[in-house]
Amino acid sequence: MGERDQQPQQIGRGITLGPAHVLAARKVILLAQGIKKAPLIRRTISGIPDPAFPASMLQLHEHAELWLDPEAASGLEQVSA
Repeated sequence: MGERDQQPQQIGRGITLGPAHVLAARKVILLAQGIKKAPLIRRTISGIPDPAFPASMLQLHEHAELWLDPEAASGLEQVSA
C-alpha cells in the first residue's frame, strides 16, 4: 500500500500549556473540529479574556490563529467586510 492510499489518522491527544507559555509563543494555532467544540470556540473569542477560561487568553496574543471546521465555527456570527 502506497503512502497516498493510507487513511489520515486522527490525533488522539493534545498538549496542554499554561497561559504564560502560550502568550510567550511567537505564534499560536488552535485547531478545533466538531460541533461539540462550537460553544467553547465561541467562549474563547467572545467577551473579555478570563483566566478562569484559559483559551480566552488567546485574545491577548498578537499572532493567534484559530483553524476551525464548519461545525466548530457554527456558533460564531458571520461578519461581512
